[in-house]
Amino acid sequence: MAPEEFEQGQSGTPATVYVRPIAAADVFEQVQPGNAIEIDGVTLEPDQQLYAIHDEDGRRVGLFADRDAAFAAARWHGAAPVSVH
Repeated sequence: MAPEEFEQGQSGTPATVYVRPIAAADVFEQVQPGNAIEIDGVTLEPDQQLYAIHDEDGRRVGLFADRDAAFAAARWHGAAPVSVH
């Protein structure tokens, strides 16, 4: 996520982004069911819950291991995060 990803609206309010839980297997579609995912020495189980940040157009712009980190990153980059289930 780069700060320029989130432009403020015309009223000067922060851009809204959406944080939602997502299974690791849904992110890494090429993984065989039941197999762990290893990236840069970090192992993710297919059923492990991650948190994705989506912009107002629905494009995924960030992925985090926990909800607090996702919200903190969104705020750090000038966005207003909202939880979506």
